[in-house]
Amino acid sequence: SNRFQYLLSNFKEFFERCNTSFEFWLSNFSYNKVKMEIDNSVFEHSKNIRNIINDAQSKLIAIPAAFVLAATQIDFSNVISIKNIIIIASSFIFSYIISIFIQNQKNALNIVSENVENYKKSFFQTKEDDMPQAKGLPSISKLLKDSYKKIESELINQKAKLGILQFIGWAISVMLVISLPIAKYQQEIKSIFGYTEYTKVEKPIKMDSKIK
Repeated sequence: SNRFQYLLSNFKEFFERCNTSFEFWLSNFSYNKVKMEIDNSVFEHSKNIRNIINDAQSKLIAIPAAFVLAATQIDFSNVISIKNIIIIASSFIFSYIISIFIQNQKNALNIVSENVENYKKSFFQTKEDDMPQAKGLPSISKLLKDSYKKIESELINQKAKLGILQFIGWAISVMLVISLPIAKYQQEIKSIFGYTEYTKVEKPIKMDSKIK
């Protein structure tokens, strides 16, 4: 009775497995064999993604250290100097190199994404050729889609993170350039803001005098 109750409570899974096994029965396939084939493919693609990301992390760790070093070496007392020009130029060169590296990593992820799509297409084509009367293969299609859902989500997330890092690499160099004129004209900027605050304070006083 316990087995019968278990069967009733898991009837949906049982039905899907039976349906999948039936679809591949003429080709001598079983649900577990197909699932193992798909799981092996998912594992290989996951390993490729991890290798790409690990390779990126080991090199991108240099970004904050390089820009902190550049920021601490800038001479804000003498803004227009050869030293500052070399530091800014080096910063942009470094940003360009990092951008190229990140783009290469994004291209590698795109290749993995294409391999995933090609595998899914070739998988269905192979099974349909083995068993032409089983066109569509709905149960296997669901199994393949569910198995690769995390892979596809991980690819999207990693591409987005690499894009953010690429933007940050350029943004920091631009910020270093912007900091130079701010440092040079800080007195003028302070006087402008000081004048603005002074006028804001003086306006209500003038209005009060007119009322009186």
